[in-house]
Amino acid sequence: MIPQLKKLGLSEVEIKVYETALMKDSATIAEIAVQAGVKRPTAYVAMGRLEELGLLVRTTKGKKSVFTVGSTERLRNLARKMRRKVIAAELALEELLPRLETLLGRASISAPQVHSYEGIAEVKSIIEDIAACPEPWYFFGSSEEAFNLLGVTGMEELFVDAYRLRRMAGQPKSYFITDEGFLRHPKFHTRLPHIREMRFFPKPIQMKSVFIVYGSRLVFLVAARPPHGIVIESKEIAEMAKAMYSILWESFK
Repeated sequence: MIPQLKKLGLSEVEIKVYETALMKDSATIAEIAVQAGVKRPTAYVAMGRLEELGLLVRTTKGKKSVFTVGSTERLRNLARKMRRKVIAAELALEELLPRLETLLGRASISAPQVHSYEGIAEVKSIIEDIAACPEPWYFFGSSEEAFNLLGVTGMEELFVDAYRLRRMAGQPKSYFITDEGFLRHPKFHTRLPHIREMRFFPKPIQMKSVFIVYGSRLVFLVAARPPHGIVIESKEIAEMAKAMYSILWESFK
C-alpha cells in the first residue's frame, strides 16, 4: 500500500499517519502521533494536509478534536486531481515554449554576468539584496538546511534585517516551494504571512542548495561550510527561470 500512496503524492509521514488512522475508529492527534511513531507537531502538519485532501475527517468530542478516516473515494479523487495537474503542466509548457524560443532567438541578448561569493557574511549580503528588491521573488529548496547551517539565532538575526529591507521595498510578495523546515519555527512562518505564499514538498528532501529568482537575477545558494553563492545577472535567464517556476508552482497545488 505504501508505494501506491506515495504515487498519489503522500509523504512518508502522511502515509504513517494515514495507516495508523485506518486501524482506529477515531483518535486524537496525540494518540495517532504516538502509535505512528512521529512527533506531535509533525503529525499535526501531516494530519492537516490529510484533512485538506479529505482522507481524514475531524469531529469534536467534548473539548477534543478526533479524526476518522474519510471515504476511500477521496483517494480516487486525489488520483484524478494529479492527472489534471499533469495535463495542466503540459498545457503550461505548450504556452511557455514559444516564449522560450523567442528568448533563445534574440540577437541582442547581453552575455550574463556571473559572480561567486563565499562565507556567511557574503551569503547574508546576497539575501539582503534579495529582500531589498521591490519585485516579487521566488524560492525553491530546503529551508531546513538553512536552519541547520545558521541555527535559529542566526536565522532570526538575518530575518530581522531582511524584514526591515522588505518593508522599505514596499513588501513585495515572495513565493516558496520548500520543505517543512519553516513550520517547525513559528517565529518565521507566522511573521508577515500576507506577503508570503508557500507550497511544500510532499516528502523530505536531501538538498543542500536552493535557488532564488528576483528581478533580473538568478541565485544559487549552497549550505556548505563555508556556505557559498552564485549570482547570475541576466534578464533573459531570470525570465526563463520565473516561467519554469510558475509550472513548478502549479504542480504543487
